Amino acid sequence: MRALLWTGLVVLIIGGGAALAHTGATGIVKERMEAMMDVAAGMKAIGAMIKGETAFDAGAVAETANRLAGHASRMERLFPEGTNAAPSEARAEIWADWDRFVGISEQMNARAMALTKAAAAAKDAQDIRDAFSGLGATCKDCHAAFRQKK
Repeated sequence: MRALLWTGLVVLIIGGGAALAHTGATGIVKERMEAMMDVAAGMKAIGAMIKGETAFDAGAVAETANRLAGHASRMERLFPEGTNAAPSEARAEIWADWDRFVGISEQMNARAMALTKAAAAAKDAQDIRDAFSGLGATCKDCHAAFRQKK
């Protein structure tokens, strides 16, 4: 339950104010902000299923998790060095600790794929709870280390 609450908090942090953050974004910064908004929307949709706010749809969870894995696999390309000027929320620590950033991206990819697998075998939303929480933890870890505080 605690992991689910953390995941919900991450989703709110990611999604809250995201539209305002895009003001003035162009190029690769805009592309990655849009990718992060898609991640937030996907996590929110799956979280709503787990909380019983919407009907569980294993196919939709798998599709969303695959899309999130795709975003994770592009993280290195989405964060070229020096792209942390406003409106970017990226901190310079990304490039100072690049190996850790890449490791979290790889972990996000693996956990998104684990969620896809869990969805394929799930009878209900509770069957994906742990995989979803694990994926949310990668968002939390990355933001704690590499995203500007609001």
